[in-house]
Amino acid sequence: MVAGCAGSRPGVASLARVNREVPAVRASASPAVITTSPVPLERVAKISRFRSGVGHDYSDGVERCRSMKHYLKFVGGEPGEAHDPSWTTVPIVSPLAGTVVSVQAEWAGDQIRIRSTVDARYTAVLFHVRRAVGVDGDVAVDVGSVLASGQAIGSHASDETMSDLAVEFDDPATPQGRRLVSAFDGGVMGDAAFAAFAARGGAGGGAGGRADRAALIIGREERDADPLTCDGEAFAGEGRIANWVVLAAPGGTASPQSRWRSVLPLLAVDGGRARR
Repeated sequence: MVAGCAGSRPGVASLARVNREVPAVRASASPAVITTSPVPLERVAKISRFRSGVGHDYSDGVERCRSMKHYLKFVGGEPGEAHDPSWTTVPIVSPLAGTVVSVQAEWAGDQIRIRSTVDARYTAVLFHVRRAVGVDGDVAVDVGSVLASGQAIGSHASDETMSDLAVEFDDPATPQGRRLVSAFDGGVMGDAAFAAFAARGGAGGGAGGRADRAALIIGREERDADPLTCDGEAFAGEGRIANWVVLAAPGGTASPQSRWRSVLPLLAVDGGRARR
C-alpha cells in the first residue's frame, strides 16, 4: 500500500491508492483537511496503525472486523495505570478547521465530531475528550461551535484509556453512508502536520529522510490476508501484522528495531482488551 511522503506527495488522488474503494476525490494538490495533531506529540509514545487489531472493531460496513482509526497511546505507562503526569493533563485541540456537528457522551469523556470547513465530505472524530468549561460554567465547545485548526477543546478524559482519532468520508453509496480513512493519508493530513510526526518517528524511509506515511496504514489487501476474528466488537486476537508505530523520545532517535513498528503488545485491560 503506497501513500504520499512529506515534501513529495504523489500527483494522483491518494485516497484511491490507500483505500482502494474510496472514490478518488481528493488530489494531492488539494488543501489539507487535517493540519495539526490533536495532542502534543511529546506526550505520545506510539500510534496504532489504520486497520490494526488494537482495541475493538471500528469498521465501516464495506470493510469489517478491523480498527479503522488510530489510537494515540501516551507516555508514562499503560491504560489503567497511574501516570505521572496524569494522562488527563494532555490537552486536546481541533486537528482541523471545522464545525462541531455532534457531541456524544462516552464512558470516559465525550466523542466529538468535527466536519471540515475545507472539504465538508470529511469529518474528524475525537474520542474521550473532557471539554473545557468557561468561567460561566458552560462548556467551551458544543454542537455548532466553529473551530480553527489548533483551537483548544479540552483535555484527555481518563488514565483508563488512550486517545483515538478517526476520519470519516461521506459516501452515500456505502452501507453506512461513509467510509473510514486514515488521518495520515496524503489527501487528508497536510505535509506540515505530518512532518511533526515524522520528526518523532525517525521518518522511516524515503530518500533524503522523507517520511513514509504508509508505515501508519495496514493496507486492505494485507489485512484481508491476515483477517481478525470478532465476537461482536471484541477482537479475539491482534493478528500477526505489527499493530503499532513507536515514536522516538522527544529530541531522540528511534532505533532501527523500533522505528515505525512495534513488537510490544498492548497491555491487556478489561478482560484482555483495551477499553474504547
